[in-house]
Amino acid sequence: MKNLIVSYSYTGNNGLLTKTLSDLLKSDVFIVKEKRKRTKITMFLDQLFERRPKIEAYPGNLDTYELVIFVAPLWFDTFAFPLRSFMTQHKENIKNYAFISLCGYKGNKKFKSDLEKYTGRKARAVAELPITKLLPEGQLEAPGYQVKEEEMEKFSDSLKAFVASLKIS
Repeated sequence: MKNLIVSYSYTGNNGLLTKTLSDLLKSDVFIVKEKRKRTKITMFLDQLFERRPKIEAYPGNLDTYELVIFVAPLWFDTFAFPLRSFMTQHKENIKNYAFISLCGYKGNKKFKSDLEKYTGRKARAVAELPITKLLPEGQLEAPGYQVKEEEMEKFSDSLKAFVASLKIS
């Protein structure tokens, strides 16, 4: 069976991660797109009121996939809200899934319980790839940092470990 990568990227960083993963796994890809433009204010309001933004419909059938791999940024210690909308809409059809994020820092804890809350089950694998790994030593934050394609090489060991943990054929 095939695998599907369901991806949301606000700045393009997780879009780059999606491309890298799909090249490695030869997976199908669905990009989650919002119906309205996202702003930092809508991010804050979505978090405050636990809103799920309106997204474009997924045209396929998740039952045809062995594994769904979610790729998205982490905001406010949880995963991007448009992915929350996707998970809510397709909860019954998500049988096995994994999650990976190219994120600002490592150590987010709440998102793991939120994944289980919105899918109804535990993830097969979860990985955080902190952008801070690309920054000069001592710099702990990466607001607005745009990851370049050649920088993805610095995550190759982490990506290989994530792919191995998926246990796919």
